[in-house]
Amino acid sequence: MKQLYTIKEISKLYGIGVDSIRYYETKGLITPQRGDNNYRYYSLNDIFILNIIRDLLALDFSTEQIKEYLDSLSLNHTISLYDTEKTRVQTEISKLKEINDSLTYRSNMLRYYRHFDVSTITIKKYPIRYGYELESQMRSDEETDFVIKQLHRKHQEELDELGDLDIGAIPSYDDANQGILNTMQSVFFIGDEETDDYDFILPAGTYISLYYRGSYKKSVSNLKKIISVAHDHGYTSDNRPFEIYRIDNRYTRNELEFLTEVQLKLNNK
Repeated sequence: MKQLYTIKEISKLYGIGVDSIRYYETKGLITPQRGDNNYRYYSLNDIFILNIIRDLLALDFSTEQIKEYLDSLSLNHTISLYDTEKTRVQTEISKLKEINDSLTYRSNMLRYYRHFDVSTITIKKYPIRYGYELESQMRSDEETDFVIKQLHRKHQEELDELGDLDIGAIPSYDDANQGILNTMQSVFFIGDEETDDYDFILPAGTYISLYYRGSYKKSVSNLKKIISVAHDHGYTSDNRPFEIYRIDNRYTRNELEFLTEVQLKLNNK
């Protein structure tokens, strides 16, 4: 049986690229012999180590971990390294589960609202809703997006990713009354109801909601509409309506696909 093999023979035998084998050498994982012609020759022990390297790479060990593994090869050390890597993998699994849950939530939410009947008007009781608000005068979608990102950055440790949050805005009623469209005075997130760290509250009570599709230029007419609809149902309100963005430019560039919910807190009958 041959005792020494060239790098090309090793590469062909194990399906490992020549560059990868040389990389393992630079990292000190294997140390081939050099012939008179300065060619690399790999011993059976090098092949044995390559088997270990491939096994550990399949377990997602880094080259640094593999070097430590080979330099301190003993049963206790091997068990310790396996346990350390197992802990890291479990953390990654937890992160991937969170990502999977977020993707599932977003996908289901978008499917639900994609064909939502905008003629639907609901009257519903809500518990107190907690969140975070940032006041700023916004006269364009770009300005609103910028303020939303500022608010998220300010509370990123307490909040989920933007796609998992209910994001809303409170229109500037002074501008609306003057016929100035699409002007907001603040944006808000509805956060975890159990959090103690909040600066925005939607009080508990009965709310009426309606939906509209398309451009935010429709905002003012729908803000007025919800007040009119509430009165038609026999309700009064001392509050001002606000918007929650169900489908917006986070998900599509096509304004016709935008879906906005308008909510208004009602007085008790």
